[in-house]
Amino acid sequence: MSDIILVIVDTDDGFVKRFRKKLAEEGLDTLYILEPVVPDTTLLPSDMVNSCLREIETKCLGYATIAVFIDIMIVERGEFDTSGLDLARNLKRQHPEYFVFPITAKLTHPEGYDIQYDAFSGATLEGYEGVFEKGYLDGKGFSAKRLKEILAKANQQSLRSTSGRISQTSTEKSSITSLTRTSHLEVVGSYTELLIIDFKKDRFFALIEDVLPFTQGTIVAISPGRSGAAVFKIFAKFTEPGKSPTAPKTWLLKVSEQGEDIQKEANNHTEVRKSPIPHSSIPNLFHLEPKEFQGLFAIAYEFECDAMSLLNHTATLSTPARVTECYSTLMNVLFKTYGDPVYKIVSVWKNCFAIQENAKVKILAFLESENKLLQAKVPVSFLKVKEFLDSDGQALLDDGVNIDTRTIHGDLNCGNILVYANQTPVLIDFALRKQAHIALDAAKLERDLIFRVLDSGDEDFYSWVRFERWCSFRNLNTIESIFSPDCTHFNQDDIVSLKIVAGILEIRKALHTESSKTSSVQYAMALLHYSLLAIVLPDISINKRVFAVEYAADFIGKLSK
Repeated sequence: MSDIILVIVDTDDGFVKRFRKKLAEEGLDTLYILEPVVPDTTLLPSDMVNSCLREIETKCLGYATIAVFIDIMIVERGEFDTSGLDLARNLKRQHPEYFVFPITAKLTHPEGYDIQYDAFSGATLEGYEGVFEKGYLDGKGFSAKRLKEILAKANQQSLRSTSGRISQTSTEKSSITSLTRTSHLEVVGSYTELLIIDFKKDRFFALIEDVLPFTQGTIVAISPGRSGAAVFKIFAKFTEPGKSPTAPKTWLLKVSEQGEDIQKEANNHTEVRKSPIPHSSIPNLFHLEPKEFQGLFAIAYEFECDAMSLLNHTATLSTPARVTECYSTLMNVLFKTYGDPVYKIVSVWKNCFAIQENAKVKILAFLESENKLLQAKVPVSFLKVKEFLDSDGQALLDDGVNIDTRTIHGDLNCGNILVYANQTPVLIDFALRKQAHIALDAAKLERDLIFRVLDSGDEDFYSWVRFERWCSFRNLNTIESIFSPDCTHFNQDDIVSLKIVAGILEIRKALHTESSKTSSVQYAMALLHYSLLAIVLPDISINKRVFAVEYAADFIGKLSK
């Protein structure tokens, strides 16, 4: 009989079956005894926790090595359920000899900070032997070696914990000086792991030691912006030996082998802090200058409390009125970073909004590769966009117009805007800050509302049924009334669309109020610019890319009249 028992505490019997199957496939079903514990969710949370504790203790009698995997969120109530964490905490307190592993279902790719990731991150800070996604245990990458490594690591951590308790004696000072400075960050998700491997793991974590020493928590990769740097969210506390651990907080870490780009972003960030923007709306740089290790560079933004990306935050706002309030505050903060206008007389399309050659090549390549689909779905728009790009926008060239330029953000997407729980907007990633047409930031943010926020997370995001709904937003783009469009055609029961419309209207209103020099034609050109770029956005569905062709063609037709 095996002396090792693995206990799974979960209401999902499918996960237990998959894990059992993996053990059998790896020939481990005789080495490890697998026992499920199914929480009784009809009980009060405290009673359910106590019932699980008693059942775990009974099942584990007589085993030398005990590993308990506990689902973080046992009860799905549509709100943050802490019963799994409560059970893990109580079990570890009563049985420190058990290896306790909080687990969770596959995490969403976190542009911001959702509840599931919050729970996952919080669990890593409580001294467990490990915190895992279920896919790490029952996915394709599972192996006998992986399970053995998990248990070996748990055993080492348990020994370190015991050693740490023993060392707090009268010789504490000499013990601390002999310790190596170290950070321990749990890597969340395979995407994060792959990025770190690309940077070379040892080099990456050596850099972390310099940027955020003595930290314990989680690290997860999020979608990078146009600056090209990899972006990571870290939720951790400082655990410097001999000192009380700090309360956990959040950092955004930007990492790149392009030191000049990281330095430029740090410099731009410092400049923005000199503007009238409230300091609560721009995070601190943990170090004023980038850190470097073996050709790898990093900066870390420090947040005093949790923040959610604008993409995720917009989805949580319950009414169009709340969206209007949110975007009004945001645009007011944004414009405070711009400085005074500098007017120039230029050919607007050619000098401000023309598609750069490398982007044009990518768009034309997409049109060619998806020729059959586009001919079937949007044949007229397909030809119109292709002809426009082939002519370099000849139809929109002019002799020169007086335009309003400011020092804009340069990459104002929904991932580079965070929102605190008190509704304060926070701007990050000023790597592409530059003097340019004032309409560019507003147009990019509006583009993100339609192409990223609308339908984000819906199960039928890839359904062609959505296409007609998306196309209804073309009605907002009559050139003459672009700053005061007619919205009566939208279904008043479609709250999601009405929320997006509310955001668009507030963006346009704020831009028109801030810059009376910016005409409706100029703003339509800015929207055309980002609609064309949406055709090759890497993180939207093929359906939305086809819609981008239709949306861009609509602007081309209206502007060419």
